[in-house]
Amino acid sequence: MNIAELANKEFEQFGKHVSLIFEDREFTNAEMLRAASRLGNALKELRVHRGDRVIIQMPNCPEVAQAFQAVYAIGAVGVPINFLVGDMETAYIYQDTGAETIISTPEFLSKIETCRTRAPALKNVILIGDEVPSQMLSFKDLVDKSGDVLVIEETDDDDLAALIYTAGTTGVPKGVMHTHASLYHNARMQHETINLPPGRYRGPPSLSFIWDCQHELPRFSRGRQGGSLECIRSRSGLCRY
Repeated sequence: MNIAELANKEFEQFGKHVSLIFEDREFTNAEMLRAASRLGNALKELRVHRGDRVIIQMPNCPEVAQAFQAVYAIGAVGVPINFLVGDMETAYIYQDTGAETIISTPEFLSKIETCRTRAPALKNVILIGDEVPSQMLSFKDLVDKSGDVLVIEETDDDDLAALIYTAGTTGVPKGVMHTHASLYHNARMQHETINLPPGRYRGPPSLSFIWDCQHELPRFSRGRQGGSLECIRSRSGLCRY
């Protein structure tokens, strides 16, 4: 299975509805899927292949969800990095993953430039926002120029979907592997255990770091109950279901 299939199945089963609220703007599941599909096609044009690592280093914003969906859909591996991780540890993660592509924002550009000196493989820096330096790639431009139709890569249950690195408190950061099946069963277990009633709930403070583990939980709860995920744009902002 490919964990990205859940988003498509949720849309087919429940239809179009608001799935995310950001800075008072509502995003439907159709909008989010379209953006993710376009980004997935753009990543493929950049020669991101199945199994390749893609670093996701962003504050809370809709593009976090779109990035994970796109990365999973093409069979690549999402590598979230928390903003609290120091430069030395971040540089190590860049190098250890061998990632050639990072999706981030201009506010982290200084850190990216500092850390990439130790990661020669990193060549594609995709930034969201309107002001993107000429030597970087614009998230918006890539999405706008790509097609809506994305064929989801067929992956096995045990194929790697995400790598979460530890903070490196007792040594260098270690990558913890999450497969497509483990993400699915983790989200399903949480839904069946917590059984969220309708409404909004405070969620993880950093979507970029947590979304890979919990991004499918809303597929169960939102789809069945018609709720939405609300996120606040800040490095440590809260989000609510």
